[in-house]
Amino acid sequence: MSPLGSIATRSGFDRNPMRRTTDRVEAWISLALIFLFAALTPAVSWYAWHTAYQMGMRVERAQQIERHRTSARLLTPASYQRTTIAQGPFVMASMAEWKGADGTPRTGVLLVNPGARAQSVQPIWTGDAGRIVGRPQRHSATVADAALAAGVTAIVLTSVLGAIRILVRRRLDRHRLDQWQSEWQRIGPAWCHPR
Repeated sequence: MSPLGSIATRSGFDRNPMRRTTDRVEAWISLALIFLFAALTPAVSWYAWHTAYQMGMRVERAQQIERHRTSARLLTPASYQRTTIAQGPFVMASMAEWKGADGTPRTGVLLVNPGARAQSVQPIWTGDAGRIVGRPQRHSATVADAALAAGVTAIVLTSVLGAIRILVRRRLDRHRLDQWQSEWQRIGPAWCHPR
């Protein structure tokens, strides 16, 4: 048997007289879902990537305008302090002073590396109000977020199409079982009680 004939047999597209209508319906629905996957996945994934990338670029531009790099002078050496932020229950922190974007002097607690000494200078980023903020989003993070959005979209689309395939098969299997049951009720007695 040729490879194409083998694929046709396995997928239900051969001329086998034993094939039921439900087998052919299942084969056509499976083929349609494969074509949908092939047609939709690139387009939907690209759209998700493009949308996430554009949103990320807006965030990047806004943060580059709103955030300013400056330096803070540590007033105390680094010490462990209790905190509720994501780094854990304790972080190394120091009191520090810096100037906001408008030149206003500021003081506050600054997260630092262990061993940071008083009077050392640490680079920081501040917002327009002079509060310490994180560095602006890097372009590589924007690209990574867009790629993640495209990947998740492809996975979701694949899952939806796979779920449709499973539901269709279950429905057709139930229909096949009902057909077998009715056929057996008609033919079974003749086999069990021959005349």
